[in-house]
Amino acid sequence: MNSPRVWAEINLDRLSRNLAWVRSLLPSTCKLLAVVKADAYGHGSAMISRALGALGIDMLGVGNADEGIALRLEGVEVPILVLGGVTDGEIDELIAHGITPTVHSPERIELFEESARKQNTRVGVHLLVDTGMGRLGVSVESVTRHAQAIARSPDLVLDGVGTHLATPCEPGAAVLQLAAFDRALSSLVREGLLPPVVHVVSSRGLLRFPERCHDMVRIGGLLYGLIDQGGVEATSPEPVLALRTQVIYLRDLPAGTPVGYDGSYQTPRPTRLATLPVGYHDGYTHCFSNSGEVLVRGRRAPVRGRVTMDYLSVDVTDIPGVRVGDTTTLLGKDGPDEIFASDLARWSGGVLYEFPSLLGRRVLRRYSGFETTASCIERGSAPMEKQHP
Repeated sequence: MNSPRVWAEINLDRLSRNLAWVRSLLPSTCKLLAVVKADAYGHGSAMISRALGALGIDMLGVGNADEGIALRLEGVEVPILVLGGVTDGEIDELIAHGITPTVHSPERIELFEESARKQNTRVGVHLLVDTGMGRLGVSVESVTRHAQAIARSPDLVLDGVGTHLATPCEPGAAVLQLAAFDRALSSLVREGLLPPVVHVVSSRGLLRFPERCHDMVRIGGLLYGLIDQGGVEATSPEPVLALRTQVIYLRDLPAGTPVGYDGSYQTPRPTRLATLPVGYHDGYTHCFSNSGEVLVRGRRAPVRGRVTMDYLSVDVTDIPGVRVGDTTTLLGKDGPDEIFASDLARWSGGVLYEFPSLLGRRVLRRYSGFETTASCIERGSAPMEKQHP
């Protein structure tokens, strides 16, 4: 398929360089967990996980059991940690595939024990401590009780303990969470229950609190180059993903013509609009209506009218020579200009990680780099071009 409607270009050389950059910030003894939840933030979890495995990643982090099981079925053998909760019905299959669960309640301990005993295996678990996120995790006051329950079990072993910072960019609140986690760690040390892996910081936390690497860090956004571009250094991570589409239709409209649903935009002058075959089903959300910009022939073209399920319109009046079939960039570089994830977040009122994570089923992934994808990363069955599953 030479001319898809919309496609994502994923550069594995950039992924490799970003990983090396993150490692340069860490002590040599610190392990690195790569977060590949939400289809590796839209980059394609199977291919990204295999690439990271070939680059020597220590562990992968997924959001739920299904994501971890899917990676095992794709042949990914790297240790996998479920960062979030596990439902009752997921436990048996999770353990059968050798995936490490996170414990956040005493009921989970009993269910993990029961499943491990049934499968005649011993299961390593991580204990999540809630230090201020208010979502999942055991309290600081009850952490030793939970660790003791795991230690008493012949079917479980406590492999790790961690917490999640709610406001890593706000030092005051983050420092309070770190102090609470330190109290939890001290109580585990007193009881002789401290596990071999302690993890606290993720991407933003690493940049703000590099001294809190402990035994492992959890990195997502930095790996994919999803950072706020304001004031960053040239050596900082590069965006791994670019999203492109093509001009499918051109139309000249007189001044005063309403555009799209509800006529939310009216042309103030004679206007040439380009129709692009991409919409909110592909991840380019309705929030970009009359606010987003794309690159056509290296120049910015504003979105005019509402973004719909399958299409959007952009104003190319001031861009000479635009033709049907021209490549159009929604995220990434074209000529001297570049649209970053931080631009998309600003236009939509969203967050940095939101846009790539929403890329839909119709978006074709095209992988390049990393020694020409190293024979599809050791023949892991992912082709160079892959439709989203």
